[in-house]
Amino acid sequence: MFREHASIKVHSHVHCKVTALQSECSSTVTALQSECSSTVTALQSECSSTVTALQSECSSTVTALQSECSSTVTALQSECSSTVTALQSEYSSIITASKQGC
Repeated sequence: MFREHASIKVHSHVHCKVTALQSECSSTVTALQSECSSTVTALQSECSSTVTALQSECSSTVTALQSECSSTVTALQSECSSTVTALQSEYSSIITASKQGC
C-alpha cells in the first residue's frame, strides 16, 4: 500500500512538473512569436523606407543624366553643324577655284 501511495505521489508530482513545463513552454513560444512579429514589422518598415529612398535617388540620377545627355547632344549637333558648314564653304571655294582654272 505504501508503494502504491508513493507511486501515486510520484505520478502526481511528475504530472505537475509536466504541466508547469508545458505552461512555461507555451509562454515562451508566445513571447517569441510576438518578438518575431515585431521584428518582421520593423524590418518591413525599414525595407520600405530604403526602397523609397533608393527610388528617389535613382529618379534624381536619371533626371540629371538625361539633362547632361541632352546638353551633350545639343553641343555635338552644334559642332557638327559648324563643321558641315565649314566643309561646304571649303568645298564651294575649291569648286569655284577649279572653274576659274586655278
